[in-house]
Amino acid sequence: MAIFHLSMKVGRRGKSSAAAHAAYILREDQYAARITSGKERLESSGSGNLPSWATSDPLTFWAASDAFERSNGSTYREMELALPRELSADQRNQLLQDFISQEISDKHSYTFAIHNKIADDGEEQPHAHLMWSERQLDGIERDANQFFKRANKKDPTKGGAAKGWGDHAGQTLTAAERAADLQAIRARWATMTNSALAKAGHEEQVDSRTNLARNIMRAPERKIGPLGTNKQWDHIREKRAAKRAKNRPAPDAPKPQQKAQQKAPQPRLQAPQPQTKAKAPPRPQPPTPTEPSIYQRIAKAARVTETSPDVPFFYRLKIDHETLETYSPVHPALEKLMTAKLFHEHGYVAARAPLKAIGQAIEKQPSIAADILASITQHTAFRPELEQKQASRTAQQNRRDFQHQQQREARDIEREMDGWGL
Repeated sequence: MAIFHLSMKVGRRGKSSAAAHAAYILREDQYAARITSGKERLESSGSGNLPSWATSDPLTFWAASDAFERSNGSTYREMELALPRELSADQRNQLLQDFISQEISDKHSYTFAIHNKIADDGEEQPHAHLMWSERQLDGIERDANQFFKRANKKDPTKGGAAKGWGDHAGQTLTAAERAADLQAIRARWATMTNSALAKAGHEEQVDSRTNLARNIMRAPERKIGPLGTNKQWDHIREKRAAKRAKNRPAPDAPKPQQKAQQKAPQPRLQAPQPQTKAKAPPRPQPPTPTEPSIYQRIAKAARVTETSPDVPFFYRLKIDHETLETYSPVHPALEKLMTAKLFHEHGYVAARAPLKAIGQAIEKQPSIAADILASITQHTAFRPELEQKQASRTAQQNRRDFQHQQQREARDIEREMDGWGL
């Protein structure tokens, strides 16, 4: 019986290797033993639309993707597809090639392979892996380094290949739009599979929709997995069931609180005691004011709100040359500030001088506190442009966090839809 399966995966730099995954698909290097051992067959494999510097070796292209793609960028996309066992090996290969021509065409570099192993029922289990790069081919010759750089819209010859795949290439989609695109791909694959089955003279058909969408009032079956019919898996399930039964309390057993109440002796009846007026709770004393720390005093003098000693200033602390020259031998931090380039050029210390550096110097010799605080108070001015710069950085970080959250939600929806058979 033909079954339907199409799942989408994304590989990202730093989390998964595109070159290693391509070697796994092609059953090369350390994965060649899967074929030589006779456990499965590699019915078909190949690559297409590769640049001139990678036509002889597809793994070179995927290794360049791992090396030159931006940090956390997608190095490849992959679809895993179930192929009908009713079709022959040549018919399955033709079906996959038609799907590649329709979905990938000549716009992206890709690598594919068809694996076939024995399923739990003793029959064939043919399936295909199709991975491709989101970099769009535009006919411009680029080397490996430039190919994966950021695209230059004004002059494409100076930048890398643009990224994007599908009907909405280069657009930022919502989770619902990404889910709709995935459903459309699954429906197109089901249509092509049914056409191939009908052309080969088979009546079996596949459907990408859920049972609910097809008005089938039957709960979806649980995935069995590779150990579903194995005796070892039966042993594991029995062991887990015995452990749950052991930890489950007996139905007639009293609850822990009830058991404690049964053991506790019943108090004897006593004559009522005269009620006494309860004493009023003591009034809370106001907190004693504590002397502000040296870090808080510096922050107040510099007109900033950050009081943590490890947080750098986002303003510029201006200390006059004489004060800093006088006390710089006291602490290495002040000596470093004394020789800072910004101080000699502009007459003030850079904003990146943390409170901790100045505070430690003052703690080492408290007598210099008054002079340094007075110098900071006198020469430090409020810098609105620095506050605006920090606010801009915070807004950019919030936008990046929101985009990452949308991407995570979209990936979660894709996994759930794959599990539900959507």
